[in-house]
Amino acid sequence: MTQIFVGIIVVAIIIYATAFFLQKRNEKKFETFRNQVEVIFNSEVEEQLRLTKDLGLTGESLKTFSALESDFKEVKNAKLPKITIQIDEAYEANAKYQFLSNRQLTAEIEVKLISINKTLEGIKKALVSLKKSDESNHQAVDSLEKKYQDLRKTLLSKNFSYGPSIDKLEDKLTGLEDDFDRFSTLTSAGDHDTAEKVLGNLREDTASLEKILEEIPPLYKSLKNEFPDQLAELQSGYMKLIDENYNFPIADEIPKQIDELQTGVDKALAELETLEVATTSVEVNDIANQIDYLYDVMEKELTAKDKLEKQETSYRKFIDHAEKQSQMLLVELDRLGQNYELDHNELEDAQKLGREIATINSQYDIDKAAIESGDAIYSEVADRVEQNSKSLENIELEQQKINHSIQDLRSDEKKASATIQRFDIELHQIKRQVEQVNLPGLPNDYLDFFYVVSDEIEAVEVAIGKLKINIEKITKQIIDIEADLEKLQDKTHDLIDSASLSESLLQYANRFRNSNEEIAIAFGKAQQLFNNDFNYAASLETIATALDKVEPGSYKKIEKQYYDNIDDDFEIE
Repeated sequence: MTQIFVGIIVVAIIIYATAFFLQKRNEKKFETFRNQVEVIFNSEVEEQLRLTKDLGLTGESLKTFSALESDFKEVKNAKLPKITIQIDEAYEANAKYQFLSNRQLTAEIEVKLISINKTLEGIKKALVSLKKSDESNHQAVDSLEKKYQDLRKTLLSKNFSYGPSIDKLEDKLTGLEDDFDRFSTLTSAGDHDTAEKVLGNLREDTASLEKILEEIPPLYKSLKNEFPDQLAELQSGYMKLIDENYNFPIADEIPKQIDELQTGVDKALAELETLEVATTSVEVNDIANQIDYLYDVMEKELTAKDKLEKQETSYRKFIDHAEKQSQMLLVELDRLGQNYELDHNELEDAQKLGREIATINSQYDIDKAAIESGDAIYSEVADRVEQNSKSLENIELEQQKINHSIQDLRSDEKKASATIQRFDIELHQIKRQVEQVNLPGLPNDYLDFFYVVSDEIEAVEVAIGKLKINIEKITKQIIDIEADLEKLQDKTHDLIDSASLSESLLQYANRFRNSNEEIAIAFGKAQQLFNNDFNYAASLETIATALDKVEPGSYKKIEKQYYDNIDDDFEIE
């Protein structure tokens, strides 16, 4: 029973402690609410409203201010008193431990205070904006007033620089000044919202006027002074050049283009009068480019004539030199063609080059006659001279190539004759080498190859002896013979070495023939191959193989002695 009683007391203490804690926490929150209400009530917004009201706003700005003032009064006179009452109700509910109803009141108060603070922040920002508008608009009044004074001075002091556009410019400036007066009036009256709308258009139009005031003078200067002088100069210059027998690719077009350009100048001046500056700028640029083009056309003919006068002598000499070289080359080809076959179209190529030179010479005569009669277009003649000079340079290079290719024909013929004589001597030396060995006979394959080389040498000797020779073909044949002759020398050395070594080994093997049956058999076979078949390599291999079985190393020993003493009399030890 006692334990139950103690438990009840403990629970009661816990409940009381919890209620006491919640009550104190709520009291702190309510105190915070009261402080927030006090801060809002004493907010600087009310003072800002008073200062803004003193600006003397009107129109849209006044409407904006009135709405802000109304919002603040609603907060101060309606919303804050209601919140104060709700805070008192919350205090009372808290004292009675009505925590559920107290929680609902607290939530409502928090939401309302947040909303009021947002409203006040919006009012502050709007008031700051109104004040800034007032300051910026008054500054704009001063700035624009000075700017229009400067623009008016510019038009008065430099009115000659604007030509026919001066009246429209003054009208445009007057219109801007009227808009400025309206803006100034709205600003003075405090209608800053409306004034700002006017100010935006005013600034844009002012910038546009400043831009065209800067662009017009150089355009007018070109149209009034530069272009007329240049067109007059082009007209007089053209007539003077025509009198001096200059001709132009577009001769009939030049006077017409000058007239069209003058019409373009008049049209651009009319557009400038109505302030069509962008269009005028494009046309001025086009006129300038066309004038430059006409100057270039005339300058090109003057330069071309001067260039032709300087080049005339050297160009004529160049053609004469090419003709002379062509004639000499053709004569040389004709002479060489009687003794040599020319397989690379040398004569045809040289004749073609000669025809090209003749064409260039003919064109030179035509151009010279045109110049003398006053019918030539100097720039076209100069272009042809330049192109033909390059052609003559290429022709000269081709002539040199042909000449170089035929200059070596005689020396090549002498070299070929000397080489064939050397081959003939070498062939006879090979024949004597074989004869000195005194062999019983020669293999058919060796004899066949020997006669092939001999026939090749004889064929070249016949070719060189002809009235008209093909030196290129002979040169190729000599290269083939040289390779075959070297191969024949190798075959000859192999033949002599095999035969000599075979004889030496047969002599050495003779001492074993009666005592060794295998040697006796090999000896007989080797002699057969040597004396009857003339297969000296096979004879050598047969006896060498048998000897190495009886006396290993004997073949190598004899072979070494042979090559060591190949120039001396060979004897077996």
